[in-house]
Amino acid sequence: MGHHRKTSHKGKDIITSLDLDPAAQERFNLKLIAKYNEIREKEVRYEEFQCDDAEYLLVAYGTSARVCQKSVQLARKEGFKVGLLRRSPFSRSVKKNRRTCRKQE
Repeated sequence: MGHHRKTSHKGKDIITSLDLDPAAQERFNLKLIAKYNEIREKEVRYEEFQCDDAEYLLVAYGTSARVCQKSVQLARKEGFKVGLLRRSPFSRSVKKNRRTCRKQE
């Protein structure tokens, strides 16, 4: 992977990076697996946002986590004790990191 071929078609230069060599694909896949395993080991699996006194906890990642963060801020202005657990996309499970929040009666 990563090999670029420059070809010409009807006077236009076209750069392609598609490499269908099975051995090259295997090496590239193994490189990616090693990279993702390293990320899993070193990266933070989640980030807490205003969870210390939360009665409600939102769990999200990616774009939806940004929306939830704003929702937490707005809810807190209204007096609701809401927090956010923002997951890392590399996190396999939040269950073992789950916090206990009081249930509404």
